Amino acid sequence: MGANPIRIGNVEIMPILDAAIQAPPVRALFPSVPLEAWAPYRDILEGNADLLPMSIGCFVVRSGGKTVLVDSGIGAKDRQGFANGRLPDALSEAGVKLEDIDIVIAT
Repeated sequence: MGANPIRIGNVEIMPILDAAIQAPPVRALFPSVPLEAWAPYRDILEGNADLLPMSIGCFVVRSGGKTVLVDSGIGAKDRQGFANGRLPDALSEAGVKLEDIDIVIAT
């Protein structure tokens, strides 16, 4: 589901959550950081494996009569260790129809 859009001048930007995933343990992502250094952040790490929750997101940008999708999410590819994306449903929940998207930008 998307968060509330923000406006900057005549541009509307709406964040869209495609998927919530867990990254590998923090010690694998940041091997030079001692595990004890993560203690203050225990409330956001998941489980004994010190998994870091992450979001795969996109943005819908509207301006000048155009609707732009910035990034297209993770997809629904049944990859081990990754949640399937749900971009079409998330866009629909945010009131964005697929046929209304004029441009897709991949970053």
